[in-house]
Amino acid sequence: MSKPLVSVNICTWRPQQAYFSAAVQSILDQTFSDYEVIIVEDPSEIDGKALLGDLIKDPKIHYIQNSQRTGLLEQKNQALKLSRGEFVAILDHDDVAIPERLERQVEFLLKHPEICVVGSWIRAIDALGKPIGIRKYPTHPSEIRAALRRFSPIAHPASMFRKQCVAEIGGYTWRHRVDPLGLVSDYDLWCRLARAGYDMSNIPEVLLDYRIHTNAQKKLTVRSFILATIIIKWRYLKNEFCASDWVRFFAELGLLFLPSALVWQVFWRVTYKRAI
Repeated sequence: MSKPLVSVNICTWRPQQAYFSAAVQSILDQTFSDYEVIIVEDPSEIDGKALLGDLIKDPKIHYIQNSQRTGLLEQKNQALKLSRGEFVAILDHDDVAIPERLERQVEFLLKHPEICVVGSWIRAIDALGKPIGIRKYPTHPSEIRAALRRFSPIAHPASMFRKQCVAEIGGYTWRHRVDPLGLVSDYDLWCRLARAGYDMSNIPEVLLDYRIHTNAQKKLTVRSFILATIIIKWRYLKNEFCASDWVRFFAELGLLFLPSALVWQVFWRVTYKRAI
């Protein structure tokens, strides 16, 4: 088989049928057709492959079921290694790609060879798919570099990158006991790419529906997520901090002393604007 231009990587563990099927279907419904789908599943009491039904018969899908639990970081690197495309697009197993997503991101990377990673704005949806908020990210590479000191300015499940750039810096490498699930491995990746001199951008359009529901990992582990983010900032960016960056840094430290429910509410209000 000829190599596709794009490899779409989906890593899953304990998927929910409605969300997982919708995620995969959203890729099969893309307006862009030169792609493959690499799905890597870690074993659990749920058989993700069986949940997809007839979708699994699509020749674009390459489904890998690991015999034992490896972990999200290992799954990401496994999918990356198996990808044959020049460009790699990421999708979480409970999110939904807008039909034009791949087309818009491929078009952008082909027009901008100096850009390594391109993301987009994202729309938060609830368990039923109802829009509940939107997040707009900075778009210009210089704005993204500055934003790295405060937050992760590229939404990982909405990202597409040049495989060669990410492979050159060793793929996903984040490991820390405060974040055993590897929830901020993308933030670590963006920081390392920036340090290596690669530029990143965002398309100022919503190209992903980002699902927030009862079992969403970020909602369940927001305290660990914030602590891990703080550690990455200290590791890579503290020497670049300005006064406002230090204020935000210590404010985030203060969040760790609040009740978990309140931490999530503050995180939500800061992260998303209410949809109109």
